[in-house]
Amino acid sequence: MAELQTSGLLPPDLVLNATLDESIFIQNAIRNVAIAGLSGAGLAAIAVLLFLGSLRQTFIIVIAIPLATLVAILLMACLEFR
Repeated sequence: MAELQTSGLLPPDLVLNATLDESIFIQNAIRNVAIAGLSGAGLAAIAVLLFLGSLRQTFIIVIAIPLATLVAILLMACLEFR
């Protein structure tokens, strides 16, 4: 806001007041998504471990799924898929 007032775009007698700060809500939402994702991945890993009974195979699956998702997103970004 200070940049707008010093740039001369706004009249000097104009007073700007922040009425609502959505950044706190957005930060909390992002934190909740991260926590839900990590807990979901952990529970999925436990379920896979119970079914397969092998730590090695569980580790491979737990790494492969997010890696495949990341590669797909990167390829979509590189190919400008919209």
